[in-house]
Amino acid sequence: MQQDVKSDEALKSQLMPMDSALGSLPSLELTDQQIKKLVQGLSLEWPTQTELDSVNPFCPNDNKNQQQLAKLYRLQCGRFIGIGELDQGVSRLSVKRLLSNRLLASFSNTLF
Repeated sequence: MQQDVKSDEALKSQLMPMDSALGSLPSLELTDQQIKKLVQGLSLEWPTQTELDSVNPFCPNDNKNQQQLAKLYRLQCGRFIGIGELDQGVSRLSVKRLLSNRLLASFSNTLF
């Protein structure tokens, strides 16, 4: 039993954060209210001048009408919640992929 615990701890120490593979993408912090809207399938109005104006290797910034990917984080705790897509042509942020609702609910009781 003691060896199993040590083995589990050794494995956990090798795990990387989920968002580490998205290192080059810009980050956006969202309030619980904004996250709730994204979970419900809605898009958000988003200012056109954001940190997403920096270079994004997946969507080069040579055309402001392109959609750009961004890492999404919960503002209150800084937890990664998913990947969003900003359409700078219409100033809208929509969700590309979110963590499971169960995992998101574990961050906050106010989301659901």
